[in-house]
Amino acid sequence: MGASRRRPRRPPGQRPGGRHEAATETWLRAGDPRDQHLLLTSACAAAGFSPRVTHNAVDRSAIAALVAGGHGICLLPRLATFPRSDALVRVPLTGDVVPTRRLVGFVRRGGSRTPLVRDGLRALREAAAESGGAHGGAHSGGSGL
Repeated sequence: MGASRRRPRRPPGQRPGGRHEAATETWLRAGDPRDQHLLLTSACAAAGFSPRVTHNAVDRSAIAALVAGGHGICLLPRLATFPRSDALVRVPLTGDVVPTRRLVGFVRRGGSRTPLVRDGLRALREAAAESGGAHGGAHSGGSGL
């Protein structure tokens, strides 16, 4: 049997380095595999590497415990909550390619004229514009916010 090339655990609270260190990190796939796993793979590919994934978990508390224990790093949506801990550090992604998510609202034909639905869609558009993520208005066919 060959020797394991396991990377030493990261000390609690230590921030990961740049792109080159991220390529050598142990990664944890967190969240719903239908979208989060593809997002991780795509983000890493855009940065020029494939993640070395050792654990998968849907439960964010489990992922937080693995990260806090030094077992790897993970990619989570900005709005994701996780337990507060001195061992966890949130590091915003920067660079030329940052993963984004586009939300699409669907309403019954004619439903967008209902005051409650119209006001709700307007509030979502305004929140998206404030966060820098607005992508136009409602489109025919029911897509878009």
